[in-house]
Amino acid sequence: MREYIAYPLALALGILAVNQLPNPEDDEPRSTEVISVTVSPEELNSLENHFQENRPQAVLLPKRVPSAYELEQLTAAVPEEPNPDKYDYSHPRIVHFYNLYIGERSRDIQTRIERTEEYAPLIRAAAENNDIPYETLLAQIALESGGDPNACNDAGDTGLTQINDITVEELERLGYDCTDRTDPRTSIECGAFYLSYLKERFGSLDLGLVAYNRGQGNVSRRISREGSNDFWEIYPEDDYVPRIRAVEQILNQ
Repeated sequence: MREYIAYPLALALGILAVNQLPNPEDDEPRSTEVISVTVSPEELNSLENHFQENRPQAVLLPKRVPSAYELEQLTAAVPEEPNPDKYDYSHPRIVHFYNLYIGERSRDIQTRIERTEEYAPLIRAAAENNDIPYETLLAQIALESGGDPNACNDAGDTGLTQINDITVEELERLGYDCTDRTDPRTSIECGAFYLSYLKERFGSLDLGLVAYNRGQGNVSRRISREGSNDFWEIYPEDDYVPRIRAVEQILNQ
């Protein structure tokens, strides 16, 4: 039996290798003959087209689906992108008040939050207009007045945002009429504007909050004395800001 195996490259060179395959029952050794063949360009193109058309197709094997454990490991390996707008509630002073407000004082804090949320539409609008987080403004009002528009302390701080006479005069110079401090809308809008103004003046919301409570002169002197504008560094004893941030954290959950 003879079997002829032709290769395109060999044909292109005009040489055909012919392999003589031995009969399984024949003990004679295998021999090879080389025959010179002349192939026309048309025949060469025809053979090339034949091999191109009958070339074996690649087989796409299905991809293995990762296991749940592998997916978990891949997810854990990707570090979370830091969010500059996300506040860090890990400071010990915040943690202290947070634990207090979800524990021993949880009923009081929850009552204050619920009363303050009655004015949520006004608070949200004022927060957006003055570029202040809604939760921060709500937390401040909940702690300042407990959601009572008629609240008034011994120092004369009045209304939901507890604005005093001196602040009313300062806001008037800035173009805000805040004389009717017991009116919820007036109090919320004035308080939000004033907090935003203080934030811009001192460069951070934490310093704006402490200036709202202690006064602008106090913050200016503390920054000058300490040579820093880092709130936690220059006001390690302050409770006002950590308390607001703790309530804010509760609202964000």
